[in-house]
Amino acid sequence: MSTFYGTVEGQRGPATRCGSKTSGIRTAAQSWDGSVIVNLSYGERDGEDTLMVDINTSANSSAYGHRIWHGSFNEFVELLEHDTDERRFQERFNW
Repeated sequence: MSTFYGTVEGQRGPATRCGSKTSGIRTAAQSWDGSVIVNLSYGERDGEDTLMVDINTSANSSAYGHRIWHGSFNEFVELLEHDTDERRFQERFNW
């Protein structure tokens, strides 16, 4: 049974991929302007899923290779649901 499951849909229809605790799963959604890269992996030490989100734009942009989030998936969801302090929210998300 897969730990991670991903879907994508485009011009050629839907496609899916599975990832295990060992492999994790990584996906990139790209356009001419840049990409969003999402990586899910299993945390061996704490048993929690780890989420990493990166934004990549053209090489002349100051946001090139900018990491938006790296941490627990559950912490990410909790921040989205409960953190209403905009300044702290922006600091935590590396804005």
